[in-house]
Amino acid sequence: MKQRYIVIAFLLSLASSVTASTVDISFTALPKYQVNGAYVGNVGVTSGTNQTFDLLCGDLSHTTFVPSGPFSYYVSSLPSLSDVRFTGPDVLTTYQTAAVLLYEFETLAVVDDSTAGSYQFAIWKLFTPGAATYGNSTSLLAAAQNTVAQGGIQDAYDHFQVYTPTSAAGSNQEFLGMSLTSSLTSTVPEPSSFLLIGCGLLFIASRFNRRPSI
Repeated sequence: MKQRYIVIAFLLSLASSVTASTVDISFTALPKYQVNGAYVGNVGVTSGTNQTFDLLCGDLSHTTFVPSGPFSYYVSSLPSLSDVRFTGPDVLTTYQTAAVLLYEFETLAVVDDSTAGSYQFAIWKLFTPGAATYGNSTSLLAAAQNTVAQGGIQDAYDHFQVYTPTSAAGSNQEFLGMSLTSSLTSTVPEPSSFLLIGCGLLFIASRFNRRPSI
């Protein structure tokens, strides 16, 4: 009897931990820099609580119109990255490199068209290797990859967040940002949570339906 309740408690606790944070955001302002026909740098957004913050686009394969929204986004962080759009064997390293690039960009004392363009194109090329280059984007990307290989920047990892649309793949772009206050996000169950809960309930039912052998 005791073992049964231990298993049940484990399943329910595991189910409660498998969750995804979401936030509703509206796109309010285009990046102020434009190079080679592309808007580069931070796009301004507001959350459902009317708090403003900036995000940097990491996705060339989709389009986001400004102004528009609100749209629902998963908020994922390192090292879990449970809902991100770009996956593969090196997914963690890829997003760690993005974190380093974003951290460097956000901590620059002075930003201009050339600098914003170089970092933006470096991030685009990270996720889409065939993307065009601009300025010193190639060297910035190589330097960030080397930084990750040497151990990375923990402060960048700790504050890095990925905003992935909760809708289908043909939806808005995926964006990158630094940590927001907890009031911007809400926790909702993922399908895997329901699966775990269901397994726990089935286990309970099977144990109670067993008859003693004679």
